[in-house]
Amino acid sequence: MIEKLTRILKSCFALPKWVFIWVFFILVPANFSGLLFLEYDTGFWVAVLGIGGIMPNLVFLYLNGGMSKVLAIPHLIFWIPLHIILGILWATKPDMSTFEQNYWLTIFTINTISLAFDFYDANEWRKGKRDVVGFEGEPVWI
Repeated sequence: MIEKLTRILKSCFALPKWVFIWVFFILVPANFSGLLFLEYDTGFWVAVLGIGGIMPNLVFLYLNGGMSKVLAIPHLIFWIPLHIILGILWATKPDMSTFEQNYWLTIFTINTISLAFDFYDANEWRKGKRDVVGFEGEPVWI
């Protein structure tokens, strides 16, 4: 188990610095922030679907022993519906507080940027680019 965790950490630290910062200091915290704002509709849906797009990746990280393009797939599965729901909230909730509007805009922007990367990465994975970052050329589970 320690060897697997060490390998996963090595893979994470092998990411380009900007990707590492994006994932671990912006994307993941933004989506887990829904747990702090459950009293808002936006926070509830971010907690459910935002985190939903991250949690399956723990399995993929473990199985592959690191970061790979397959991690984009759960984002697409959960964050496209999240975007639709957030769009419906924006259109149908005129009494949204200023805080929730700002929170909504932050999450919507961050996940829109992520989805752009995710579409690209999922397509690359579909075409066969399945290497684990830091361990290129080694076979992977998925």
